[in-house]
This record gives sequence, C-alpha cells and structure tokens, in this order.
Amino acid sequence: MKCSVDELLTFFTQFYIKSGLSDVDAATMAGAIVHAESRGVSSHGLARARMYYERLLRGQLNAKTELTIESEGPATLAIDGNNAPGMVVGNKVMDLCVEKAKQSGICFATIHNSSHFGTGSYHVFRASEKGMIGFSICNTDACVVPFGGVKPMLGTNPITIGLPTKQYPNVMLDMATSVVSRGKVLYYEKVSKPLPDGWIVDKEGKPSNNPKDVFDGALVPFGLYKGSGLSIIIDMLCGVLAQGKNSRQLGSFHSSGLEDSNTAYQNVGFCMGVIDITRFIPFEQFVNGIDAIYGEFKQCPPAEGTEEVMLPGEIEAKQAQRCLEEGMEIPPVIAKEFHELAAQLGIESPFFKE
Repeated sequence: MKCSVDELLTFFTQFYIKSGLSDVDAATMAGAIVHAESRGVSSHGLARARMYYERLLRGQLNAKTELTIESEGPATLAIDGNNAPGMVVGNKVMDLCVEKAKQSGICFATIHNSSHFGTGSYHVFRASEKGMIGFSICNTDACVVPFGGVKPMLGTNPITIGLPTKQYPNVMLDMATSVVSRGKVLYYEKVSKPLPDGWIVDKEGKPSNNPKDVFDGALVPFGLYKGSGLSIIIDMLCGVLAQGKNSRQLGSFHSSGLEDSNTAYQNVGFCMGVIDITRFIPFEQFVNGIDAIYGEFKQCPPAEGTEEVMLPGEIEAKQAQRCLEEGMEIPPVIAKEFHELAAQLGIESPFFKE
C-alpha cells in the first residue's frame, strides 16, 4: 500500500505530539522518520518510529528539548543535549553551527547526553541546503566486531558529509562504518527476509544470513581493518572529546531500560560541523567545480551489470523524488502496526484507506 509524503508527515507529527513533544519538535521527529523512509533508508524510517515514541513515554527521552551550551567560542560549541531525542538535538545544533559559520567561517560542535539521532543526512542537509559544507559523526552502542575480534566492541558509528551543488543533487555521503546499519538488519527481521552474505556473524563469529543472529552475534565493519579503524576514531572522538559514552558503555537503544537503570539513558555523543565555503572561494566557483566533477563521473562507462556510476546520495535523492511524485510503499506489517496504534491514540490513520 502507498501513502503520500504529506500524509505520513501529518500522521507522525500527531503521533509524536501524543508522546509529549511540542508541535515543532513532533514535526522534526516526523520529518526525520519520513526523510529516512523516502530516501530508501527504511532501517531508520517507519520501522523505528515506535521505538522513539515508547522511549519518550517511558521517560527514557526528555520531551523538553532545551539544550545547554556548556562552553562556547567564536567557532566552537560544547552542548549538553539534556537527553532529548537525537533528531531534535541534531537539527538544533546544526542550525547553531550554520549561524556561527556565517560569523566565523567555520563551526565545530560537540554534543553529549543525547540519543540516537536517526540518519545523519537529515541534519547535514540543513547546512548543504544553505550553501555550506556540513558533516557529522556519531557513535552507537557496541554491535560490531572490530577487525580481528569476535566480541562486539564498536557501534555502527556513522559519518555524514554533505556538499552543495548547482545542477545535481547535493553530494551526501551518509554511511555506517559497518557493512550495513543494525537498523537495516532489524528491518529484514521485521519483514522476515534473509540477509545477504557478509552482513553479520553469529555469536561464535561465523557468517550468518539469519537476521535474528544479530541479537547474540554482531555486525562486521566495512573494508575490514579500514572500516574498523575509522569506527575506532569516531568512538574516541564521540566518547571522549564530546564527553559521551563510548560504544562499550552506551545503553542499547533497543532496550526498554526497565530491567537495568544503566540502559535507561544512552548518553550518546556526536560531533557536528559546518564550513562557510565563501570564506575560501566564491560560492559559484565551488558549486560549478563540484558539478564539473559530478559530471565527469556520470560520463564514466558503466561496468557490466550496472547502468551508471552513482555518486554519494544520488540513489537516495532519486528515491525521495519518486516518493514525492508517486507516494511511499509501506510494508503491510508496518502499516498494520501504525493503523492499530492510530485507532488507540485517536488520530487519523493514512493506512488502509478505502
């Protein structure tokens, strides 16, 4: 079944208002969910929407989303997220970084006492769409084996970098340092699909195609030691410089927190930054140059089995455009879940309409 982007934004805004968020913050949460789903990142879309809602109801996330600036310089920010939802914190911090970059040319921010912030692109777009370069890194609770090990010690620890363009979609590298995100594996489990080879290992460290094995097993880093090394650096920056917890210390986003007070609050750390391009070169010179490079890659002869070379964020941008024009296909199991929740909460459901 299909729903339009506007229908989903309206529904999830009302959904998160029921969790105690303000209208503005509920709209931010809804935007994060629909952004991920529309770009084909279903692992961070509707499949996770209920988890955020339930953590808000249980008090594991603070519905009052005021940030505390603990220290500040002309081009720096150190922020306490006060355990507010990471999607709201991330948006607010990126906006602060953009304003500081306008004044100082660049801004780097550290954030602690936050939580899972969804897709990094949701936040970084707030810089690239204003003609600036944006980036973010974030650690997560341990669910990835380091290269050479069998015990999960690293998170999926994503990195996002966004560049504005003129003719093409914004360049948006948004990736986990594991082969895939854990959310994607959980999405496969939710819709009862086997995993492709090379995504996870079971509790004995052996490759598995069963998504349920991720609970006792682990994901694997991309590029062997390269992904593992990048993930370790991200964990150090987010766990030490940003004053969050490291991946071994973080409470699981998927835990109820009721059985162990240590898992009630995550205290995720992340770092964000913005660069004002015009402090280095004229904006038109930059976007024309990026477009020229983009075009070079589009002229590359495709390998057998592919239609064209795709640049970072291009597949997602095309998918998002299709969703705007044609609506989003929602898996029946997820549509049924939220249709039933809508009835319980007394809000209008966009699912199973006659």
